[in-house]
Amino acid sequence: MGNFFGRSTTEEDKHKERLAAIHQRHEEEKRRNQENHEQKLRKIEEDGRMDTLRRREAERRERENFNTLRQLRRLERHQEEQAQNAAHDATMEALEEQFRRRVEELNANRP
Repeated sequence: MGNFFGRSTTEEDKHKERLAAIHQRHEEEKRRNQENHEQKLRKIEEDGRMDTLRRREAERRERENFNTLRQLRRLERHQEEQAQNAAHDATMEALEEQFRRRVEELNANRP
């Protein structure tokens, strides 16, 4: 005996089973797609964190290199100043020695 649509009950049951199977496959596919999407988002987020960590590490190394170069330049300036001071001291000592000899010479030539 048929129902309102002219189908028998067994045909209707088979049709409902097919629809339920299609619906179930659709839901499983939807769930897998959602999981894949979430996994991609997690990977993107983790990659972003790794990029941030790599960038921070590169910035830290750059700061260390800059500080090292600055310390080296400071040391070079200090050494240059020491060399200039030593040259100045030597010049002053030579001038003082020259002045002392000249004074002795003048004193020796006094009547």
